[in-house]
Amino acid sequence: MYVLCLLNLHNCLLLLCEDFW
Repeated sequence: MYVLCLLNLHNCLLLLCEDFW
């Protein structure tokens, strides 16, 4: 998941939001 974060910051933010909530 961290790799996806590096590849696509936009997706990263979305994933972080989902995990955070």
